[in-house]
Amino acid sequence: MDMRSDSDKTETFASPPQETHAQGKGHEFLPAFNTPLLTILLVDDDGELTEVAKEVVANWGWPVRLVVAQNGSEGIRLAGLNRPVVIVTDLMMPDMDGFQMLKNLSEIPDLMVSRVVVVTGMDDQQIKDHGDIPAGVEILHKPTPYDRLKEIVLTSTMFMPSVCSQSVQ
Repeated sequence: MDMRSDSDKTETFASPPQETHAQGKGHEFLPAFNTPLLTILLVDDDGELTEVAKEVVANWGWPVRLVVAQNGSEGIRLAGLNRPVVIVTDLMMPDMDGFQMLKNLSEIPDLMVSRVVVVTGMDDQQIKDHGDIPAGVEILHKPTPYDRLKEIVLTSTMFMPSVCSQSVQ
């Protein structure tokens, strides 16, 4: 019996389908690439947008794992379990919204290494009216600028020791 929740199963591996995954020293590796998987956490309740994001990330051609959460509390839990390189979140979601999630994440020292990006349909004034977001969080406006997001992921991995010695294109 599979005891994982549905959210634990919503992940996409952007690698060729014939590849198999192996464990090595606490990291997942793709044997053909011999590169640690880069984990991105996407926190968004819009199923259509998450499906588009999965397709886009899969087409980057990198060994990327996209983990999806549907609200802020699930996002915090999955961030702790997966230690993503980048967390991408919407602001307006049910249960715990992105504003509260960002506040909570900023209070968790172990997760402060993750780069956080907000992708929202709200304008800057609406964001300020809702209490604003923590300094250092980049705001991207919908429709999602995937080229910029790809740039953010690439530059975020450049400073990670486990990725620095690897070639990520």
